[in-house]
Amino acid sequence: MSRFVSFSTHRMDLGVGEHGPEWLEIRDNLSYYERQRLNSSMFDIQISEDAERSMKADLGKYRPAILEAWIVGWQIFADDGKLVPFSREALARLDEITCQVAVDHIDEWERAADEIKKAKGTVPFAILI
Repeated sequence: MSRFVSFSTHRMDLGVGEHGPEWLEIRDNLSYYERQRLNSSMFDIQISEDAERSMKADLGKYRPAILEAWIVGWQIFADDGKLVPFSREALARLDEITCQVAVDHIDEWERAADEIKKAKGTVPFAILI
């Protein structure tokens, strides 16, 4: 088993739209560093002048960060039938339903991957407790 994360992906089917089949290209996994950056995007940590720290979770930052970390391409058509090139800017313009479906898919993908790791015994013991 490699200690490096592969660049493998899978396609999440969005169905056949007016101009043809549409899908999202989603990574199969993230590296440790990518996952840490993703997790840290959720928290807003502030330190006051008297060294008091406060921390709050911000799902408004976290969920878009999930999409940016996991989605690496797509086939999506504009209303005029032209393919929309994948970019961060275009990703930020996706409708709410598509984004929520993608986040749900990624969550389910990760749960399934964790179950496979547990079954193979490749998850560190501390995580299984």
